[in-house]
Amino acid sequence: MTALGVRSRGTLGTASRPLAVVELAGEPVPVSRVAWTASGAFLTRRTASVEIPWDPAVWDAVREWASPPVVVAAGFTFPDGTVERAPAFTGTVRSAAVTRPGDVIRLECADPSAVYSDRPITAGDPPPTGTALAAMAALTAAAGLPLVVEPGVIDAPLGSWAQRIGDDRAELLDRLADTVGACLCARPDGVVRLHVPPPVTGSPAAVLTVGPHGWITESSSEYDRAAFANRYTVTARWSDASGERTASGTATDTDPASPTRWGGPAGRRERVESADAARSDAACAALARGRLARVIGAGRGVRVTGPIAPWIDYHAPVIVRLPWGDALPHLVESVTHSMPDALTVIDTRRPLSQSIE
Repeated sequence: MTALGVRSRGTLGTASRPLAVVELAGEPVPVSRVAWTASGAFLTRRTASVEIPWDPAVWDAVREWASPPVVVAAGFTFPDGTVERAPAFTGTVRSAAVTRPGDVIRLECADPSAVYSDRPITAGDPPPTGTALAAMAALTAAAGLPLVVEPGVIDAPLGSWAQRIGDDRAELLDRLADTVGACLCARPDGVVRLHVPPPVTGSPAAVLTVGPHGWITESSSEYDRAAFANRYTVTARWSDASGERTASGTATDTDPASPTRWGGPAGRRERVESADAARSDAACAALARGRLARVIGAGRGVRVTGPIAPWIDYHAPVIVRLPWGDALPHLVESVTHSMPDALTVIDTRRPLSQSIE
């Protein structure tokens, strides 16, 4: 199975019949409901919830400590009877429960990158050195799950970083990814990749509109100033043989044409984050730039719901046109697909500025 092709993407809102197939430990299982989510809100970007009618063999399998693999494939059956489907989620069972009297087994699943949080930093992990990508390669390999670096990711000198026994490996990787303007995310096939998010003006995965021939069946618009920032400061404090040490770095939205710029129509809104692993001004500044890129335009987006469109993924550019206003580009911040209700729910943001200093 590969990514859904042009034919599936042409089904947006049409009568072609959607499908989802779930495999547990390599075997297909009947499901009463399945939903899979990709979101930037969590370090483990992809999760899935699966509801299975009671089956003692399934219950025995999911209680094994080996955490059986779960694969969700989604696609469409076309009027001529042909089927096109592709991986939508690949991961493992993280928890299982039985609900009664409905006699339903509910599985909560996460993509393979969850292993990074399972394996905090230990004394056997060498401190990050060299470049950001070299440090990430060492951290992921030590957890037993190496990452794949996609084209377009530009490596950079690491600066001075440190780590402590017990630190969350996933959080450290997330911060290192931000220093090179990249995102660590498992793909639907389960391969963990480091990629640069596409620009909001990139080729859209879909054009989402309302009306008789539109896709959107429900929508809400959001403006939340608390989620937005146009300046980001990272600070660090630690002790060594020289005594108490500090470092800091700041990134600012400086695009003169953007309403979100520091001191512009949006005013001044700064976030401050403590990251004691970044032990130089340069390391703090690099992290601040990555963090700021995430929150420019945050708090200004839409939630739209429509017929299932399983190729729309986290970080995909989409065009959204509501009953008022122009058709505008957005980035997908979170998307959930579900069956058998055959719905897709998308949360977006509109990053208006790409100029950060």
